[in-house]
Amino acid sequence: MQQQVRNIDELAPDRIVIHGMSDTMKTLVEMLSAKGWRDKLFVVLHGATAQWFSEAEFNYAVQCLELARDGKIAKLHVMKAGFDFPDARLYRPMLFNLSPRLPDFGPLPDIDVHSDKVLIPGWSGWRKNIQANALAAALSENVAEVWAFGSDLMLPNPANQKIRIIPFRGREQTFHLMRCAALTMNVSLVDCHPMVQIEAQTLGAMCLRGPLFLDALEAHPYVQATSVADVNSIIEIRAAVDRVLSMSRGERTELAQDYQCASDAVAVQRYREFLEI
Repeated sequence: MQQQVRNIDELAPDRIVIHGMSDTMKTLVEMLSAKGWRDKLFVVLHGATAQWFSEAEFNYAVQCLELARDGKIAKLHVMKAGFDFPDARLYRPMLFNLSPRLPDFGPLPDIDVHSDKVLIPGWSGWRKNIQANALAAALSENVAEVWAFGSDLMLPNPANQKIRIIPFRGREQTFHLMRCAALTMNVSLVDCHPMVQIEAQTLGAMCLRGPLFLDALEAHPYVQATSVADVNSIIEIRAAVDRVLSMSRGERTELAQDYQCASDAVAVQRYREFLEI
């Protein structure tokens, strides 16, 4: 840890942005703060209070709030719309995640494009709502196959016959599937500004979402097309699937990229405010 602190001292960055928290990260932040970096340390905690049922998630949130309270960092942001706490160092409004830097995949070969397949790249568990996503997609007459990574995903027949489990082999494979599928699905129960959605949009692929309650761009046509108000409603999710698949691939690509471009502009503006630059 001492070597990491020495490396940062040598680099002398203008700002240090910490994404996420762990016991090791907390120790590093405290060491940097003690070395005089406190005014250049900015922490972004990704997570919602609903996840505080997990002892680890709760403890990391408390650690971040204590770092801000004790003046060991310049600012803290909790990336969940509407989060509040009585601390002057807490940044509002919500920070947006930027598009990731992705490889240049080039144009899609026509043979790889599937107009009636959807991808569910999340993992099993209550938060990602995988079963509801899969059932809604499988019940759509416009969907021939549902691609999923969750090896334990099972649905009642005949819906289960549309499920195709694909062994997960990393980010590159995921990006390829996002590009080839007609639609990516991420209608989750709890999310902040999920990267699965942003990655899909950056690739020109549309991604279904639950209500994120973001404080910008909610009236954009892309949001109107992809949002599901009741994430427990199979009927509503299926209607969103059919709504998106009624568009041509060209229309979907243009809409997704227009929205992501606008989202990136919000992200840059707010990070400038957050980092005071």
